[in-house]
Amino acid sequence: MLEWVLVLAVCIGVGRMASSEGLSGVLFGSLTFLICLGLIVVMPFPFLRILLAGALGFVGLIVYRVALNK
Repeated sequence: MLEWVLVLAVCIGVGRMASSEGLSGVLFGSLTFLICLGLIVVMPFPFLRILLAGALGFVGLIVYRVALNK
């Protein structure tokens, strides 16, 4: 149960970071959620999985922002 609360918190956090940058927060929050769901199959460690999904969502946000500026 705690894992799903943390998944929700990470998705909301990445979504808020995206919306503060002027991008779609729903899009990046949803992508982070899909990354979390995808990592359930691959990684057996729940908290490490959530940390990795948050980091991948944040890196995706940065890459999209850099690619959008060029």
